[in-house]
Amino acid sequence: MLSWRVALLPYLGEKALYAQFRLDEPWDSEHNKQLLKRMPQCYRAPDSHDWRAPWKTRDVVFTGKHTIFEGPQGIKGDDVNPRTILLALVPVESAVAWTKPDGDPLIEAGKPVPDLSGNDFVRTNYFVLLVDGTFKAIEPGMDDKKLRSMIFRKKVVEKPEPPPSYPEAAWRDFIFVDDRGSRRAFAGIRHLASQPEIALPFLRKHLAPAKGPDPARVQQLINDLDSSDFKERELATQTLARIGFLALPSLKKKLAEKSLPLEMHKRLRRLADQIQSQPVSSHELREVRAIRVLQLIGNQEAKTLLQQLARGADGALITEHARRALSFLDN
Repeated sequence: MLSWRVALLPYLGEKALYAQFRLDEPWDSEHNKQLLKRMPQCYRAPDSHDWRAPWKTRDVVFTGKHTIFEGPQGIKGDDVNPRTILLALVPVESAVAWTKPDGDPLIEAGKPVPDLSGNDFVRTNYFVLLVDGTFKAIEPGMDDKKLRSMIFRKKVVEKPEPPPSYPEAAWRDFIFVDDRGSRRAFAGIRHLASQPEIALPFLRKHLAPAKGPDPARVQQLINDLDSSDFKERELATQTLARIGFLALPSLKKKLAEKSLPLEMHKRLRRLADQIQSQPVSSHELREVRAIRVLQLIGNQEAKTLLQQLARGADGALITEHARRALSFLDN
């Protein structure tokens, strides 16, 4: 959760500063953010006096597949070409917060190397330190192929990534929740919605009405919450929590009973709140996003599929979202 620059502090005469970081917190947590202003002198370029970025460093490394900094396991020395770029000293426009872990330029297949030579008005050389201890100047507009050959630790023949194949690619992307993945997921939603002749047969094949748990079993578990045996109550609580949203309708029905003992009411309310606060699983998220595709298509064939899904088990997210989509389309 912190940059490699923080990890190096004990080896740079900065053990006291290193000890002040909370390594189990992200770089921009309330505590760690206070240490940004303590950037060591060794991370300041001798000619850098830019007041706009006082806590940013111009020392960066290249990350990504085939680079020296490919992943958390590290790279063996004999796997590295001595003429590979180890470190880059970039212009102030490309400086990064010195404790930020993902601020270093990422090299991706099929995409040009990020331009680190400054802004459009003042584009200058930047300098790189090679593994063998020598340094080179990287000129603005250097041939991308040549630059990649210096960044990759060994000679690499990159295979271009195949173009996404819809609808399979969109279906895979529907599970992502991070910023980049969500953008891909919503792009997939729009793409599928624009091609109903492809999307509808695919979604009919991959979506099915939710099946609920045995009602008698759920009712027994709810009754066990009122047991005088602590272990029995705990087992019932854990089992109902695993059943999750599908148990909510029965829990709410029980909560509506007027003669419910106060202690039982507290247990039911606590369990219902716990279930409602559970994160959505990747499987459920995929189904919810697929429902969005059907809503955007909105034709009779999409409505028929939504009606089938809306007849699924009460409490299931796919059921609830299918019902909402139908309500929206009907209005």
